[in-house]
Amino acid sequence: MQTTKVKKDVEILDLLNLTENMKELLLGASWWFKMHEIEFVITSIKSDRENVKSVSSTHEDGRAVDIRSNHLNEKQIKRFIQFCEDNYSHIGAISAKDNVVRPCVYHDNHFHLQVRREPTLIDKMKFWK
Repeated sequence: MQTTKVKKDVEILDLLNLTENMKELLLGASWWFKMHEIEFVITSIKSDRENVKSVSSTHEDGRAVDIRSNHLNEKQIKRFIQFCEDNYSHIGAISAKDNVVRPCVYHDNHFHLQVRREPTLIDKMKFWK
């Protein structure tokens, strides 16, 4: 049976500050893990990142969450990344690594789920001019 867990130093209430797009991606990721009967572990949201040197502000902005991956095999890792790309590229952030839109970036022991900034009301008004 799949379960959802949060690493000990992660503040669960940080989930409340995620953007709507990040919530959508996180729920989709959780569903994928559940369907494959794989434990889903959130390893980083925001409050746990005081001493982390980041290349972007996605976590601080509520646009990124890290998920443990060290218990998945290579095939599962590739399939999860493909699932994210197939279903969430329309909200994925541009990767700082290669300037490609990616909703999921794989690192050695975790997935970095990320979404782009959501347009503000002012941005939307500029669009309609």
